[in-house]
Amino acid sequence: MNPKLFSTDVIDCVILFLLVLFAFGYQTVRNQERVDAQFELAASLFGAKDKSAGAEKSISSVKDFFTVFKGIIDAYYHIPAAATGTFMHYTYGVGNFTPLVPVVEITFHDRPQNSLAKVPLVFSFDVQASDVLGPFISPQSYYYQNGFCGDEVTSRLRYILCQTSSTLDVFDNVDKVKLSFQLYSMRRSDDGRVRPAEWDIEVMFGMGGYGPVITMTTSFSSIEERFPQRFPVMMSCAVAPLVLLSFLFRMDRISQLVTYVKVVLTTWRRSRWYGRLRPDNSGLRGQSFLLLGVFSDIVALAFSITSLVIQFTPKVSGTTEHALTVLLGFAAFMRSTQLISVLKLSPSLCVVVDGFVTASDQLFMYVVAVFPILLGYSVCGFIVYGSYQSYFKTVPYSIVTLICAAFGDNLIDTFVDMDRGAYVVQVLFTRIFFGSFLAFFICNVLNVAYSIIQDSYNQAIRMHGATSSGTTGANGSGTRLTEELREILGKLRG
Repeated sequence: MNPKLFSTDVIDCVILFLLVLFAFGYQTVRNQERVDAQFELAASLFGAKDKSAGAEKSISSVKDFFTVFKGIIDAYYHIPAAATGTFMHYTYGVGNFTPLVPVVEITFHDRPQNSLAKVPLVFSFDVQASDVLGPFISPQSYYYQNGFCGDEVTSRLRYILCQTSSTLDVFDNVDKVKLSFQLYSMRRSDDGRVRPAEWDIEVMFGMGGYGPVITMTTSFSSIEERFPQRFPVMMSCAVAPLVLLSFLFRMDRISQLVTYVKVVLTTWRRSRWYGRLRPDNSGLRGQSFLLLGVFSDIVALAFSITSLVIQFTPKVSGTTEHALTVLLGFAAFMRSTQLISVLKLSPSLCVVVDGFVTASDQLFMYVVAVFPILLGYSVCGFIVYGSYQSYFKTVPYSIVTLICAAFGDNLIDTFVDMDRGAYVVQVLFTRIFFGSFLAFFICNVLNVAYSIIQDSYNQAIRMHGATSSGTTGANGSGTRLTEELREILGKLRG
């Protein structure tokens, strides 16, 4: 048993334990507190009832828009009482405890005289509690104060906003409305400490298209005042030296990794002129564990450094916290996968390690051969069905949908939704698209899998021939092994 390899495995186990302890003892708790605060805001301001649904709404009339807009403003001014003092208003300064008013930003499209192009015009107004709907119902005074109505009336928009006109005429020229405001929260955590945070809320009302007149979307962002805490600082300081120690134990194998990369590059260059080549690199097998170990060390070290920096940063945004969470999850995942190498300590479980090494060595070949076809079908599905089918509304959604369809998950519902076209050409294309994907993609996957098995079979024959040369008994067992492998491949072909 190699002492360095054994020490590396022990260090990997300790690092994984520290990462899991950090995740369950600190990070997931912090994330849950932030999500709960955001849901409480969404429930108080927009009436959201489900954490996963958000606060998006489809508003079908201008009258309903006024009701929703006024309800949000009223909720903003009453939220300190509704949220039992958890959320508070920012004020104008010492001695003036008047809450800061929300700001509404209205974007119009204007078409000046003798011009065919529409020019976007943006106006910002403070939303007073006494006149919430003023910029929409009686816009003349607002736009005169803005200076928009002082010049000669040279466009239809100036006439509408500066003269007496109906509310519908105003909304006919609106592109979007953005309402923004800030709140200050003082939340007491489970450890008894008060965590102050600043919340920036934006509500976007988009106008255009058919169906609902207005679509409301919301956006939350938070900046939390941070002070160092003992537990995360200790965990981060413990992870960093262990990662460096693990990396030092792998230094003697870095030269093997460099050699492996050189062999791969040489093979790739030669294959451009001599076709498909595969050198005998059996002495370099298992380098996937070294690659995995190096990458897991890099990710764990990046997490440790980022966590320490965040702990000593006075103000931390929610985006930074989310990035740290992703780093933590990725580091724990890679470190857990690295534990497969511990199975090498048991001779009876070495076959599991060999299987993992073989699979990781062939993974790149599988992805290169399969992914282009999947990407092509996904882009095609997004172009054809993305405008009316939720399963294909983006390219990533298309990839997930097609992968699920290839495995038979939700197959009938996906096809029925795709088949709801209004034109015969689209209906026919749906059948061709769906049928060819199932046939071509699955056939390609099977062919690639068969090629990988054939390649592994050839390599096993070469390795066995090299180890059993010169012994009659070994040759006999090699013949039996060859016959067994050929029988397996024959069954796969059949």
